[in-house]
This record gives sequence, structure tokens and C-alpha cells, in this order.
Amino acid sequence: MTYAIIGFTVLISLLALRDRKVFESMMFEPFVINTRKDWFRLVTHGFIHGNIPHLAVNMFVLFMFGQNVEHGYAAITGRDSMLPFLILYLAGIKLIDLAGCRGLTRGGAQVSEKHCNFLINTGTATATDIEALGEDVRARVAARFGVTLRWEIKRIGLASDSESGSGS
Repeated sequence: MTYAIIGFTVLISLLALRDRKVFESMMFEPFVINTRKDWFRLVTHGFIHGNIPHLAVNMFVLFMFGQNVEHGYAAITGRDSMLPFLILYLAGIKLIDLAGCRGLTRGGAQVSEKHCNFLINTGTATATDIEALGEDVRARVAARFGVTLRWEIKRIGLASDSESGSGS
């Protein structure tokens, strides 16, 4: 399933990058979705990327972790993991967005406007800003949908004195 998602995403993204009309027809735009009833945009926006480097990094990360997640599902459930993995992939795209977190900021950290499953440093973010923003996103998704998101990263180190508020 990981390779199928990567192949499909690369194909769709490259088509959208070559043709602005295709790109715009797949974007997540709540007003357009509501007025035109373009419900497909709830899914299609997750397969388009802003540029080639953005696409390459996302597909590399999916390549590195996707199969491990698939195998983990299979080990836990004792069943084929294809459908649960696909649902997880698509749900992750939507939950953060539907919880109203796209573009949300905390200090110098921001939930990406392009893909809301990325937290970005706008230039001045501290580790505390990133952590607090991530926790805010998790809390909003849990409150709205009853789903607990888990961090995909390992945190290493401690907050500096100036970040933890215990400095002199």
C-alpha cells in the first residue's frame, strides 16, 4: 500500500504541478467545496504538493516509515493492514484540517498552510513553540473528534532555561 500511495501521489502531484487548473481543482477550499459540492476536494488536496522538493521530502518520509506502520498494523490486528493503513493516511490529512488547525500559530511555529500535518518554523520558533503548537493541535483534534494523535518524532534533550521559564 505504501508504494501505491507514493506512486499515486507522485503522479497526481506532477500532473497538478504542470497544470495550474488541475492544481486549483484539487485544492482544499471550504467555500468552493460547500457551494459547488466538490466533496472530492476533501481527499484530493492531500495528494497535491506545492513544489518538487516538498513532494520529494514527503514521499521519502512515507517510503521510510510507511511499510513499518503497515507491518505494525498487521502484527497488532493479525489481519491484512492495507485498508487500515489507507484510512490512517487519509484521516491524518483531514482531522487536523477539520479541527481548524491549518495555519494555526504559536510563537514562531505554524501549522503548514499547504499540508497541515507539518509544523513549520516561521523563523523565530523555539522548541517550546513547536511543542506547544503540537499539543494544541492534538488537544483540538481530541476535543472535536475524540481521536488522540500521537507524535511521530522522538524528542531529545531538555528545554533551555530561557524556554522553560526557569532562567534568571
